[in-house]
Amino acid sequence: MGHFSIGEIPDGDMTFLAPAFEAAGLIDDSVLSERPEDFDSVRAALAVLEEHFGLSLPRDAVLEGRLPAAVTALTHPENLGD
Repeated sequence: MGHFSIGEIPDGDMTFLAPAFEAAGLIDDSVLSERPEDFDSVRAALAVLEEHFGLSLPRDAVLEGRLPAAVTALTHPENLGD
């Protein structure tokens, strides 16, 4: 596992994503002038990740429905201060 923040260039264990980020115009500063004025780098980064990993969420389910959740804590939130 690796990590990086949106807006950062993936490095370390995540360098395999760098070509996809570059193709989307997120790495090479020389393409800044070629980007549309309303270019959203966060949306572009998320689109790259979605495409690379084959992820998708149905728009209607996100806007209108309930999404599944996963529990990642062993302690119930009410007991976190204990």
